[in-house]
Formats: sequence, structure tokens, C-alpha cells
Amino acid sequence: MQPNEPQPLVPIDAGAEASTSAARGWMPKTDRRQKLAEAVGQLELSVSSAQAGDLAPIKSMLAAQAVALNAVFANLTQLASRHRLRDLDLAEQYLRIAMRAQNQARATLEALTDIVSPRASVMVQTNVVNGAQPRFEPLPDSIRRAIEEISGAAQAHVERQPNDDPTQEGRQ
Repeated sequence: MQPNEPQPLVPIDAGAEASTSAARGWMPKTDRRQKLAEAVGQLELSVSSAQAGDLAPIKSMLAAQAVALNAVFANLTQLASRHRLRDLDLAEQYLRIAMRAQNQARATLEALTDIVSPRASVMVQTNVVNGAQPRFEPLPDSIRRAIEEISGAAQAHVERQPNDDPTQEGRQ
């Protein structure tokens, strides 16, 4: 690095840079390092602001992503419309990709909506036990006596009923 060139925030792996031959053609080597350092710095700022509770950059990113995906959808449907008479298979492929872009735009907008106004979540607890439900507090004596009276009355009522089951006739 030259003395007046800005230092990157994180070390740049020369092996990884050498393997990205596509990136080499669009800007000089020193500009790539500077742009990478700026991108990493911006990423660090975004992460620290999100950790601090400021979600504005994330909201902006999601909104931009949704707009871009909607533009991809519009362009692909136009391409499919142009090719529908000449090459139906190509038009179908364009439409399939367009529908994926539209679905991703919907999911992005849903994520943005969840960030802006989170859904209220309801938690339902279901206790499933074998046998009697455990009691954590003893019942007051007045309630216990009322339950015993009701249970006794119900048992006496069952014992007083005649046997209505025809299969049990004559077996007593």
C-alpha cells in the first residue's frame, strides 16, 4: 500500500481478491481496496446501529429490495409478453422467474411490515397428563365438602337408577 492510500478496516485476503477475476475489470486495484474498506465500514455502522435499536437502515434496505424485485417482475413479464408468439418455452421461463421475483418482493414487504409493526403473539399452554391433574394448593374445606356432597349425591343417583341395559337382563 502507498502511504496516502486509506487503510482498510479489516485485513484484505490477497488470495480471495486474486480469485475474483470479474471484479478486476471494473476498477483499478487501489480503488477496489478503497471501495471494499468503505463497504466494510458501512456494514459495521449498519450492524452497530441495528444493535443499538435503530432499524432505519434495515427498513430502507428492505424497501429498496422490494422496489427492485418489483421492477424485475415487471421487466420479466414484459419480456415474456414479447416472446410469447416466437418462443413459448422462453416466455414461460421468463414468467416463472418473474413469479419468483414477485413472491420474493411479497416476502420482503412482509418482513418490512413485521419490523415496522410486529405481530402480537399469543402463547397457549396445554397441560397433558395421564391421570389426575396435579394440585399445587390444597382446596379450602368448604369447597372440598361441596365436592364430596356432589360426588356422593351423583353416586346415590346412579345406584337408584334401574338397569336399562337389555344385555344385562336376567344376569343378576
